[in-house]
Amino acid sequence: MSDPDAGVWWFDGLPHKAVLVERLRRPPEPGTLTGEVKRGDNINALMDMMPAGTVVSLTIVAQAQDRLEEDFTRLSKNAVGENTESLRVRQDVQEVKELLGRRHKLYRSALAFLVRGKDLDDINHRVHQLSSTLLTAGLQPVRPEFSVSPLNAYLRALPMCFNPQKDKKHGYSRLTWVQHLAGLLPVTGRSTGTGHPGFSFFNRGGAPLTFDPMNKQDRTQNAHLLLFGPTGAGKSATLCASLIQLMAVHRPRLFIVEAGNSFGLLADYYESLGLKVNKIGIRPGCGVSLALFADAHQLLQLSPEQLRINEADM
Repeated sequence: MSDPDAGVWWFDGLPHKAVLVERLRRPPEPGTLTGEVKRGDNINALMDMMPAGTVVSLTIVAQAQDRLEEDFTRLSKNAVGENTESLRVRQDVQEVKELLGRRHKLYRSALAFLVRGKDLDDINHRVHQLSSTLLTAGLQPVRPEFSVSPLNAYLRALPMCFNPQKDKKHGYSRLTWVQHLAGLLPVTGRSTGTGHPGFSFFNRGGAPLTFDPMNKQDRTQNAHLLLFGPTGAGKSATLCASLIQLMAVHRPRLFIVEAGNSFGLLADYYESLGLKVNKIGIRPGCGVSLALFADAHQLLQLSPEQLRINEADM
């Protein structure tokens, strides 16, 4: 249901509104919207700083460059006179033509952000928060009081709802350099790893992140891991989950040296699955401790061919 007075659409009892971007205040860097970019002392993605539930809508209309040059030529011819404005128009047209001659392209585009709130007060607060976030990223949003048709703007921003044939005056799209559009595309995001299942996690965007330190394609030398965090952060639980995955994929001979019996249940779990487990505790009165590598002498009975490891099979 539309609400022209408030400039919002009501879906399932929740208000929805579109925030349009008027112009780019500076050239966007690759991954401006979804990539993890360093901002001051922090590294984060712009989408993480937006209100929850925000949807990005980027509309791109490819345009023939020869017709675009004709439009610029016509604009330059219409800038008659020696006044400052006419001179600036001709200079801008000449500069644009030089860039087009170097195979830079101009497409028409429209960037909008769809916001959802709990009520009118909440959505107005979210729109203000979103506008402040966009300004810090070099995106100039249209102020709500200057939005001519906020209801139509929401409909145009929906997928496959923008009709370029009805935008003859180009009032709903702006010319944008293709390299700037590439910086705004939501294709640059967080790392998803190497794609080799060994250790499986989730990145901050919820996408699977996998890598395998036992795979020769995932390492150049011996792998090392430093895992640190405050008490109760889940270091031992994370290591237990990783070691379970490692055992499931590669079934290695695993040596765990620890203090505090954080991996005792993991050893019991391995043993319940039929794996050979040797638990040795070093404490006062525990008796004689067996050497961890007591069976290492058996390697001398094997030939070098039997000891050779083919990393392609790992």
